[in-house]
Order: sequence, then C-alpha cells, then structure tokens
Amino acid sequence: MSGMVYLLISTWRERHSDSGWPQFTAFLIFILLWNLLTFSGHWLAEYIPPSQFQNHAGHHTAFTIHSSADMLFYLSRLDHLLLLPALYFLFLALRKWRRQS
Repeated sequence: MSGMVYLLISTWRERHSDSGWPQFTAFLIFILLWNLLTFSGHWLAEYIPPSQFQNHAGHHTAFTIHSSADMLFYLSRLDHLLLLPALYFLFLALRKWRRQS
C-alpha cells in the first residue's frame, strides 16, 4: 500500500499528463482503495461472531448485518468491484504506452 501511495505522489509531483498517465493514476487510486478495503475486511473478520453466518450443507450461504461494521465487512467481500476497474485502467495505460514506442 505504501508503494502505491509513493507512486501516486510521484506521478502528481512530476505532473505526468501525456498519454497513459491519467489511466495509470486511476489504476493507482483504485488499487489503493482496494488495499484499504481488503485490509479493513480482514481486520473486521476477527470481530464477526460465527453466529452471523448462516450455513447450509457446510457452506456459508448468508450473512446477517446488524451494524455499519457488518456492512463494511460484507462490502469488503466484494473487493473485485474495485480490483477489476483497477486492472482495466492498468491495461489502458500499458496499451497507450506500447503504441507510443
């Protein structure tokens, strides 16, 4: 996470605006948000009681939400909603840089 913050600050400091850099900046922002969400989800998982999970045939099938912390835990399980756009922006940046060379 600290590496992403360093790269983000470096790109803003250097004021890169040519082709590919805005997409790379978007990638860094999304990946930083993904890191924060995933870290908080793992941290919150330590405080979720097993009784909030409903099981069927040995698999978790539902989760009961009682508080905002429970909601954040549930949303942290949907981390792919931040990771996929991040990888898409990285793909766009790399494609633009490849076309330049």
